[in-house]
Amino acid sequence: MRQIDDRKILIASHNSGKVSEINNLLLELGLEPCSAIDLGLIEPEETGQTFVENSELKASAASKASGLMALADDSGLVVPTLGGPRAYIQPAGQLTIREKIAGLLMQ
Repeated sequence: MRQIDDRKILIASHNSGKVSEINNLLLELGLEPCSAIDLGLIEPEETGQTFVENSELKASAASKASGLMALADDSGLVVPTLGGPRAYIQPAGQLTIREKIAGLLMQ
């Protein structure tokens, strides 16, 4: 059984902007964060159908690979007025907001 250090926590993200923002919040809480980037972890494929499912996939994979408690988030564009399968649009890679919106409008 692994030992859990309740001060160490892994930010399961490869997005440096998200890591920086979450890192600052966790430091304010007296925690000792590190990131998937710091540990050289492989970014898992996001196969979930929702933001929550993808967050769970990322946190679970990072925790298993590192032995640390992990947290993750996922985001994208939600456009309810489009309805159906286009209500959840996952951004690909590190696209700009302009590229994401153009891709959405072309569907």
